[in-house]
Amino acid sequence: MATVPKSVVQHLDQLGVAPALRELVTAAGAQRHLTSALVAEDYVSLSPAAGGSIAAFVHRNLVSVALPTPKAEQLGAESGWTFAFDNATTSHLRIPAATLASTEQRALGLTVLVEALDRRSLGSRHLATPPSGEPTLVNAASPAVCPIHYTQMLGGECELCD
Repeated sequence: MATVPKSVVQHLDQLGVAPALRELVTAAGAQRHLTSALVAEDYVSLSPAAGGSIAAFVHRNLVSVALPTPKAEQLGAESGWTFAFDNATTSHLRIPAATLASTEQRALGLTVLVEALDRRSLGSRHLATPPSGEPTLVNAASPAVCPIHYTQMLGGECELCD
């Protein structure tokens, strides 16, 4: 079981994130290793700790979770949450803190956030998302990651190492 890094908690505190969203991030952090950045006092970005793209943006009163567009549309229709269309492959499902009062909505929110962290992980084999919204798995090797800087090593070498 993972624990939420102090830096993530500090970023959430600095921003003044709603308690329901803090609980959601803490629950996700108990299941997956994650990292964060406080961006211009507007939001906290959440990413897989081992590297990868941003999985979610935590604002004071809502979290915006990156998902395949068809999945975001489907979950938006089923849950009453809204989504922001980015492109044909990725959109952001917006989960307001006020909607996490019920056990079902909290559980769904946690599932969605953990799925986004998994999908955005560098080691993820989710390389394509067909119209069904379910990622296509391929038998590609995971990209090499620098054990010092935790960045992807294109060509087998870390750009930050001497």
